[in-house]
Amino acid sequence: MYAKIENNQVSAYPYTLDNLRSDNPKVSFPQDSLSRDEIASGYGVVVVENTPAPTGKGQMAVEGTPEHDNGTWKRTWSLVPKEKSQVSPDEVTKVEKPVKDGWEYNVPDIEWDGSQWIQVWTGKERSWIENRLEAYGSAENQIEHIVENGLDSWKSKVDEIKAKYPKS
Repeated sequence: MYAKIENNQVSAYPYTLDNLRSDNPKVSFPQDSLSRDEIASGYGVVVVENTPAPTGKGQMAVEGTPEHDNGTWKRTWSLVPKEKSQVSPDEVTKVEKPVKDGWEYNVPDIEWDGSQWIQVWTGKERSWIENRLEAYGSAENQIEHIVENGLDSWKSKVDEIKAKYPKS
């Protein structure tokens, strides 16, 4: 890759043979002009050394402006968070689903916390009726409880549930 340098700063990057020809329309350049040091340096064109792009979980590398380092121009990179829609499940730090009596939690969303993508659980408090229905269990479970433990045991359990989740 090449860059055009003016006043010791990058003025165009990447810089191609088409750019060189466009900037100098009255000059005829051979196909290999940029790889010929005597031509390229005369027009302020330098080779930009390739540097590997960094990697980061849930991030993507974005190329920056080349920088001069010890006599050579080098590619620069920065890591930025991916868009939420681009994040794969293996790039998300899992967070255990909260357990709180009387609350219901949705399928987790994800958010960038400044250093990584994490699961975020949002919950809502259930109504007294929803809590009671969940505590009673299915009709099959209720019948099973009565058959195995007797009707008085079931009545006691219902009283406990009603005391725990009173009408609002």
